Amino acid sequence: MLDYAFLTNSAVRTTENLAYLDPGTGSFLLQLALAALLGGAILIRAQWARIKKWFGGKPSEIDEEDEDEKDE
Repeated sequence: MLDYAFLTNSAVRTTENLAYLDPGTGSFLLQLALAALLGGAILIRAQWARIKKWFGGKPSEIDEEDEDEKDE
């Protein structure tokens, strides 16, 4: 009988929350968000000529010089 009472009580009682987030968790999430933003910005900067070409933009002189250097 005691086991049944324990199981029904624990299944019904949902008001107590035992989760704990320490200050390090918020710092980690902030660091993760900043790393994702900066990584995305670096990726876009590194691939800007391809992105521009994909959308049909005409390449600038700098982009053409970069492609000529890659061919050599």
